[in-house]
Amino acid sequence: MKDTRFSYFMAGRICAAACVVFLLTGRTGAQTNEMHLVGEPQKLTSDIVAKKDIQGRFCSAVQVISDLQGLSYDSNMGVVAVDAKPGKDMVYLSPDERVLEIFCTGYAPIKIILTEIGITLKEKEVWKIEITGEKKLAEIPIVVLSKPEGATVFIDGQPLGNGRNFQVSSGKHTLRLTLDGHRPITQQIDVSESSTLFEYAFEMLEPIMVTITSNPDGAAIYIDDVNDGQTNKQLFRFPGEYKLRVSKDKYETIDQTITVSETGKNTWAFNLVKTTAILMINTTPPDAQVWINGELKSVKTLEVAPGKYRIEVKKDSWYGDSRIVTMEKGQDQTQTFTLRQMTGILQLVVEPMETQVIMKQGNQEIDTWSGSKYKKDIPVGQYTLQFSAAGYGDQTKTIMIKENETASLNVKMERTATPASRPALSSGSLDMVFVKGGTFTMGDVWGGGDGDEKPIHLVTVSDFYMGKYEVTQKQYQQIMATNPSNWKGDDLPVEQVSWYDAVEFCNKLSQKEGLSPCYSGSGNNMRCDFTKNGYRLPTEAEWEYVARSSGRDDRKWGGTNSESNLGTYAWYLSNSDSKTHPAGTRQPNDLGIFDMSGNVWEWCWDWKGSYSSSGQTNPIGPTSGSFRVLRGGCWLNYAGGCRSADRYFNAPTYRYYYLGFRLCKSGGD
Repeated sequence: MKDTRFSYFMAGRICAAACVVFLLTGRTGAQTNEMHLVGEPQKLTSDIVAKKDIQGRFCSAVQVISDLQGLSYDSNMGVVAVDAKPGKDMVYLSPDERVLEIFCTGYAPIKIILTEIGITLKEKEVWKIEITGEKKLAEIPIVVLSKPEGATVFIDGQPLGNGRNFQVSSGKHTLRLTLDGHRPITQQIDVSESSTLFEYAFEMLEPIMVTITSNPDGAAIYIDDVNDGQTNKQLFRFPGEYKLRVSKDKYETIDQTITVSETGKNTWAFNLVKTTAILMINTTPPDAQVWINGELKSVKTLEVAPGKYRIEVKKDSWYGDSRIVTMEKGQDQTQTFTLRQMTGILQLVVEPMETQVIMKQGNQEIDTWSGSKYKKDIPVGQYTLQFSAAGYGDQTKTIMIKENETASLNVKMERTATPASRPALSSGSLDMVFVKGGTFTMGDVWGGGDGDEKPIHLVTVSDFYMGKYEVTQKQYQQIMATNPSNWKGDDLPVEQVSWYDAVEFCNKLSQKEGLSPCYSGSGNNMRCDFTKNGYRLPTEAEWEYVARSSGRDDRKWGGTNSESNLGTYAWYLSNSDSKTHPAGTRQPNDLGIFDMSGNVWEWCWDWKGSYSSSGQTNPIGPTSGSFRVLRGGCWLNYAGGCRSADRYFNAPTYRYYYLGFRLCKSGGD
């Protein structure tokens, strides 16, 4: 209905006498049979046969007792099913249905608002109502006039519309006239063939401020089924009765009739009741996985509906736990699970008995001791054992502790070679290894690497020479007359050198040995002549070819394809004690070249750029860029950063205590 209340109000308070006139217009002779309820509804004690609606919920039912034949039914959400029996129909409805309409040939339909007669449908419940029918008395046509026009006419509480002409049975009736923005008129009338005309005057009303609040706020307000915003809100309504609905997701909906009066506060405040509850799950260990009703959850604080939930807490190498939890509406719960680790035993025999042992899991140190040991209650998993003793070479072993099993390990340390037998790294001359050229697939051929290691592509390199060791501090100081390194030691790799420092070293060493320098220019315009016989930095392709022992696909790290064996070939986070170590003190790769993984990152010639999928011969990288490539990982990297295909980069001016280099020469003299 169009709201005209404020237009009347703005036009001023107009009170005029109006005349309601009943005109005798003749009989129609029509009769309309009516149906009505008999007595009060009754709730039956027995459950219904289990029927479900389209949402999978168990139905409610209304048993209709009637002396009328051929009844049919409808509802807001549709009738689920009807079991029809003479005089006794069972009508199945969704559990939150509010309306039931009943139809019978020759009778006006009856629309029953279930909640208004005390029926609130719930799953599996049965209610009984009784319906009968009766004929109306002969009706007399009347005409209703009002001023202002447009009033809605009610006879005995039944709305007849807002026209002028109506059919009313003879006799006494209660006449009610309503018009938005005006005070309702109620009169007792006696309709007969001689009494058919009436006239009344409306008195204009002023709108009243209405305040509707809720805790929590933000609930939707519906007045007479029209959305009127959200709580907390003030609005205006004329005096009268209104259907109010306050609804908010995850809270119970409030439906009630409110009366806006000309006096009083006209304030309605509601404390909303949650239909959900918060379930918080605490676990030890904190990273244990939580499964609820068989579904893995990514969070451990959940808002759930009332009901029963099976909670399972799991973690590899720990004994799981589970329980059934019942959640009530609006009642939060915290559930705590403490898992117990699976454990095993280590039986270690080591010679000599003064050997120092460090037990690690990943990069975390678990325990240290000297000599042999029988160690119980070790959480299952993979561990690294590092062995060291004066006069003996270091060793690293990997063991797997299994549930309720004993892992046995026998380690015999090997004496180190005398210092005289060690290569003379600090003699001033640089040992170079001849590398026969060839073709290999460059990049992450193993999978699991970084995006810049793809696409893999064929690369051919020519013969060249590669430094057997990373450039040491003594070698660097003999040429550059300075030692920038953080950790000092003649045989330690030089570090804290920039790319430009390395290039300058190459040219100065070439000149000192009577070779033709490879580098010319300066800054970003530095050029390399690969035909010269002087020292230079390896290209990125040459470096990876050497690290993979002439490009082998089974050399994920320098010298090995097994992470568990990496400590034999590299100084990295698990065994470096967070510092550099003398060059050449781990095992060499298959070409006899040391420290291709770990110790210090090594500068290469190339600008950092993306790989191409096409094959290349002696690639030298992009012609320009912002960063130069570094390869090999260093003492502070995990195993992943020491892979043969891993790429790192930095500005050519950058210096840090993990940046070093090794030398290269083109093939020939």
